[in-house]
Amino acid sequence: MPARTEFYDRTAAQLRQIESQGLHKHERVISSQQSARIEMAAGESVAVGA
Repeated sequence: MPARTEFYDRTAAQLRQIESQGLHKHERVISSQQSARIEMAAGESVAVGA
């Protein structure tokens, strides 16, 4: 299915371009319950809504 391959190649190229322009934000994983302070999977502690 060449059309499917073309779609994936075009989409991957667009995503690389978006990331290279600094327009992509990686999500951070929350490893604690949500509250005023949360723990991130990377070990950092973050104040929410402060």
